Amino acid sequence: MEIGYVVANLAPEMNVRLTRSGNITLRHRTNAPVQFVFYRKPDGLYLRRRIDTNDPFGVGHNMNNDKPFLTIVDAVAYFKKYMAKYPKNVVTRFAPSR
Repeated sequence: MEIGYVVANLAPEMNVRLTRSGNITLRHRTNAPVQFVFYRKPDGLYLRRRIDTNDPFGVGHNMNNDKPFLTIVDAVAYFKKYMAKYPKNVVTRFAPSR
């Protein structure tokens, strides 16, 4: 099961949930306003970073240059590298300017 793999590799840092439509959502344990979602499409898995707003569709973008991941293992490995490289982006709406 994909959700089991995600939980085993990203908990307790991230809260993992399965939506009614079968997508896997991730949110930092501090209930940050940033949400990451794994979407299943015919050509693979996509990872999207969403910002909570009053808009029901949110504001966000597809990660990995909008390229699909073939397996959940690849997607989780990418996300773990992203978390290590950009820890502030996991919990804040926008990265502070440097």
